Amino acid sequence: MLHTRVLNSRSLVRRKYVYGQFGEPKSKASKAPVPLHPILAAHLQLWREETPYAKDDDLIFPSLRLKGKKPPAANMLVADHLRPAAEKAGVTAPSRAFGFHTFRRTLATVLVANNVDPKVVQEALRHQGIRTTLELYAKTITANKVEAQGLFLNLLFDEAGHEQLQQPQPPSSLELLEKAAVVTRVLQ
Repeated sequence: MLHTRVLNSRSLVRRKYVYGQFGEPKSKASKAPVPLHPILAAHLQLWREETPYAKDDDLIFPSLRLKGKKPPAANMLVADHLRPAAEKAGVTAPSRAFGFHTFRRTLATVLVANNVDPKVVQEALRHQGIRTTLELYAKTITANKVEAQGLFLNLLFDEAGHEQLQQPQPPSSLELLEKAAVVTRVLQ
């Protein structure tokens, strides 16, 4: 959990909150200002106008129950805000494995899959090294793997003088119903 201050469409990280204690951010990358998209900056400004804790030294998302002195518990943020937003976006994960890192890994995967420069993804996630971003956070998407295989196969067959591979036709509704009936009989 980070204590930040929004200034000129940048978030300035001032301290971290881990295991119930405030402390210094852990790396140079963690301390660097985070550029904010104008839409996000505007939403944070509106939030600041609504919250009773709007002083420069206050947390952006304080616990109201703890009178703004500490952030809400991470599991409460996940249950109350992150999981409902993720489900609305179609992102799912087992309950015990779902948390802020699910969000961070999904962000990394989506950005990399959409050809965002990996260095930009690394800095957005505030990783000190790009290996952490690409090896631990960004996962390849199956459709991208299949597309890459198709690209290679088309190059391979084209070089060999063959016609390019044709995309197979999807099965008809009747074929799908017949397959479903077979699976149902096998399971009974």
